[in-house]
Amino acid sequence: MIKANPKGLRSRRIRKKLHTDEFQELGFAIEMTLGDHLDSMQGEAFIDRFLADLIEPNGMAYGGWTDGYVVSSGQGSLGEQHRTLISEWLSAAHEVDKYIVHALTDCWYPHLDRDNDGIGCEPYRARP
Repeated sequence: MIKANPKGLRSRRIRKKLHTDEFQELGFAIEMTLGDHLDSMQGEAFIDRFLADLIEPNGMAYGGWTDGYVVSSGQGSLGEQHRTLISEWLSAAHEVDKYIVHALTDCWYPHLDRDNDGIGCEPYRARP
């Protein structure tokens, strides 16, 4: 957990406004490489299906195209179960050649997240 103020002198109200300490919100980045066999319409259809079948029904929001960031659609954090869910869905998608599901990071202060070196903790998954 990131503590923006090491002395802990901020009130609960300020911590909530700043999304720090107990109000920290976590999300994660993903990177995908779609197959060369897809044209632009098929790629767009895949992203639409990704959003409609996986992201929205599971209370998540996604910003990006093949590289993007996943957050909770409401207040709160995502967890390892969300990373696993996306990883399993992407591994089953025949349109995806490779993908990385990165580690959980602070949505509001990613530059302060010292535990994540920016390297994806899930390896690329290549299709056999």
